Amino acid sequence: MWAQKVYRKNQHEYQYLNFKLKKELADMLEALTFNDKMENKPYIEQLIKAEYQRKFQGQKT
Repeated sequence: MWAQKVYRKNQHEYQYLNFKLKKELADMLEALTFNDKMENKPYIEQLIKAEYQRKFQGQKT
């Protein structure tokens, strides 16, 4: 019970997203994560950060 309280407290910075991917894209993601020896969540975070930086580099947010 105490461990659950600690877990919930540490989840405040996360927002849950629920979406479906086409099978083809899910297979691509699986191949990419397997190749780079990463799990889906950190891999997707890395992709989003890189794309955000590429698009908004030098702009104030």
